[in-house]
Amino acid sequence: MPEPVATNLMLNNGERAFYSVATTWAQVTLPIGSFGVNPLATGVLCVTSERLLFSGHPKNATISLKKIVDCHCYSDFLKVDKTTGKSDLFTMTAGDARYVIALIRALKHQGKARVALVERKDEKDTYVTRVRLEAATEKQKEKLRYFGCTFDKGITKGQASDAIDECVRLYPEKDIEYYNRPATEEQREKLRSFGEDPDEDLDESGEPLSYGQAKDWIWECEIDQRAKDEKRFSDECDKLSKQRHEPGGDLY
Repeated sequence: MPEPVATNLMLNNGERAFYSVATTWAQVTLPIGSFGVNPLATGVLCVTSERLLFSGHPKNATISLKKIVDCHCYSDFLKVDKTTGKSDLFTMTAGDARYVIALIRALKHQGKARVALVERKDEKDTYVTRVRLEAATEKQKEKLRYFGCTFDKGITKGQASDAIDECVRLYPEKDIEYYNRPATEEQREKLRSFGEDPDEDLDESGEPLSYGQAKDWIWECEIDQRAKDEKRFSDECDKLSKQRHEPGGDLY
């Protein structure tokens, strides 16, 4: 996007101007059997982050970028088609018209990307809210018990998570102790399922595998397994693609 430009026109909060051009504004009229143009005012057309803003005499006009469905460049004017209402014409050189069209497209694309980002954030917030209302996991309850906490039978994931965060803040040494305790049999079994040997010492200290070390080890195994699965899927797709393009290799 180009840098915003200064303008004397009144803009909304957060609205920015990007280009201005002197023009005559007109609208297309369609009497039966002919194509007509109805000049309305002379002034300045400004392209902003939200709209096409025309300031002229004797009339002003505003066209929201959201309402613009198409633009057409002609030798001496720009035609703007909207979702509703008559098409608008603005006199200008073909070069100015092409630049205005490029700006409009870029701004509309940027607006769609911003909307998509907001929608994704809303979806994430909705998901987090829903998950926080689910029943607390046994691992959460186990950690709360380790800290000596009591809790209601219907404690939720969100409540448990907040309580654990507060326990860690108040008793950091207890949290370190929690992760330095021996690995659970459940963790060891999980590591065995990945073909690992959790009974081997991790270092020369001779210390047994800790809960925290096992947790990190499992996480690394899961990442490796995911990468292997993705590569296997990719290799299968490549194989099918080669078969499809070999002579007599039509899969259908």
